[in-house]
Amino acid sequence: MSSPALRFGEELRRSRRARGWSQLEAGARMGYSGGLLSYVERGKKPVTLNLAVRADQVFGTGERFQ
Repeated sequence: MSSPALRFGEELRRSRRARGWSQLEAGARMGYSGGLLSYVERGKKPVTLNLAVRADQVFGTGERFQ
């Protein structure tokens, strides 16, 4: 069983890759660094509400990430 942070990271990675975006590009669109997205995707950094809201806005996913 995976942690909520890992599940969030996996979903973020799937959404990003589905659009063909690098971590750097997705990070720029979200207002974060590509390095931070790398940590989040691997479950190494905690997810903030602001990051989750921004992910929903950028990926057009309603409130899936929140």
